[in-house]
Amino acid sequence: MQAFPLFLSTTGRSVLIFGAGSEAAAKLRLLVKTQASIWLIAPEIESAEIDLAGQPQVKHIAADPLSAPLPSDALFAYAATGDRAQDAAIAQRMRALGILVCAADQPEVSDFITPALVDRDPVVIAIGTEGSAPMLARKIKAQVEALLPSALGDVARLARGLRPWVAETLAPGRARRSFWQAFFAAPAPQSPRQAQALAQALVQNAKPNAHLSLIGTGSADPELLPLKARRALDEADAVIFEPGLPLPLLELARREAELLPISALSRSLDEEVQVRLAAGQALALVSRQADPRALLAGSQLPQSHLDIIPGLAALTPVQPRQARFAHQV
Repeated sequence: MQAFPLFLSTTGRSVLIFGAGSEAAAKLRLLVKTQASIWLIAPEIESAEIDLAGQPQVKHIAADPLSAPLPSDALFAYAATGDRAQDAAIAQRMRALGILVCAADQPEVSDFITPALVDRDPVVIAIGTEGSAPMLARKIKAQVEALLPSALGDVARLARGLRPWVAETLAPGRARRSFWQAFFAAPAPQSPRQAQALAQALVQNAKPNAHLSLIGTGSADPELLPLKARRALDEADAVIFEPGLPLPLLELARREAELLPISALSRSLDEEVQVRLAAGQALALVSRQADPRALLAGSQLPQSHLDIIPGLAALTPVQPRQARFAHQV
């Protein structure tokens, strides 16, 4: 991963657009959706697409981009004058000032690139290809947009209104995660009152029991992992695994989950599992073998706590047959 995806807060900050032609207009259409104060820096407005009437967050600075005064709270900048050489010079100026910059179609002098965006405010999905295939990113964007309802942002806002109540009602960790999973799986509420009623109906079922998922991998190929194993990894509070498993497989776990190799445990594996189950955790125990039961051979764990998920065994490579030739003398 050469480009790290990151969402920056624009509230109370300024962003800069150098230029006032068609390229700058495209950046402006995107940035007016944010909470930023926008500085449009160019000697004059060149594009008919740029109409600043009714846009108080946009300030036109009629000055040379290479010498114009700049705000002290600039978060990032776009160099979009339409002149490659000038954009590169602007990028050099921004970098010298410690301001992140993107010069149009010049990744070699840019600090960031703008991904394709699916906007269901406040739900925003960014799709990037590190500049290698912009049309592919747009294709993926169209596919994702077709999957997501236009009212998805309304549901997210209703959920945001419930967060303080959920924080007071449910303990951190698995109980809250289970609640939110059930909330978003239910038919979407249409109003704050409906959202509160749904939350109160679900909260009684948001107190899950401790659980152990015993997962076999076999081939260790993440794409061959059963869907049930993927769900178990996503829901686990902690993942205990045999050393030697590939990183892409372990990355299927939640980012907040503990990842512990068996070799690093301070007590026996059986004791570790018992302690964590007693604490109410959801635990995933991952084996390199297709049949994971050998990891807990002889354990007295209650079956109600245990879910065995076998994997696919790796195939033994087929040896090519040696051809037989008849030799004639």
